[in-house]
Amino acid sequence: MGVLASNLQEAVPLPAGLVEAVVRAVERVLALEGRGAGVEVSVAFVDDARIRELNRDYRGVDAPTDVLSFPLAEPGEAPGEIPVELLGDIVISLEAAARQARACGHDLVREAAYLAVHGTLHLLGYDHENDEDYVRMRRREKEAMALLGWEATEGEEELLEAARRAMHNAYAPYSGLRVGAAVRTASGAVFAGCNVENASYGLTLCAERAAVACAVAAGERDLVAVAVVGDAPEVHSPCGGCRQVLYEFNPEMLVVVAGPGGTYRYKVRELLPDAFALPGGKGAGG
Repeated sequence: MGVLASNLQEAVPLPAGLVEAVVRAVERVLALEGRGAGVEVSVAFVDDARIRELNRDYRGVDAPTDVLSFPLAEPGEAPGEIPVELLGDIVISLEAAARQARACGHDLVREAAYLAVHGTLHLLGYDHENDEDYVRMRRREKEAMALLGWEATEGEEELLEAARRAMHNAYAPYSGLRVGAAVRTASGAVFAGCNVENASYGLTLCAERAAVACAVAAGERDLVAVAVVGDAPEVHSPCGGCRQVLYEFNPEMLVVVAGPGGTYRYKVRELLPDAFALPGGKGAGG
């Protein structure tokens, strides 16, 4: 799977991290749709003038827009016998993206990532010409943005409360430290777990891994956020092993750690910047 990004405009300076965020956005949508290795997408950043030309020439609309998608195959058409499937091109006006970011009160990086998600879904056959198609496409957009760490803060208090309830069931006769965790998936489902200690300390199960195991056992794989709550005076972030497990499912996962000492928020990749990954795992592209 390859995403090729090109900056073909000078109207808007590229913020740090924008290209990387857009590439990750395209990759996440492809993974969410089960499109793995062998798929190639190009993304071009242009100005309003250029996207207006494209909009006029290809859609008959003489006005600038924010994003256009150009699939290289018709829906249902086989990609051919070449080893790489050229899925299509996405064109994003950074001038339009900057305006929309200001209007929505968030930064340009997030807006560009959202437009990349939107454009990739169009390449995959999604549309919003009627209410039913709009709801279907919007649901997928929200799932993808949550997997990227945006929109994952929705329902944070609910997630923390699920973790608190689990904490009260912790089995911690040796350390006396009770911990609860709850993960939320892209579908909105919540799964909780608590730490389970053992006289043979190496067999102890952390709350975060217990919650992940519950989600996986229920058939969920797309984890977007995890809340961790403990009853110690200090706030403890996930241990190294738990960070690796969380990274396996989503490097962009939001981690909310709370306790009497306060509440802190991270992304998994911030907690484990050089994670171990093997080809084929969900975190391999992170």
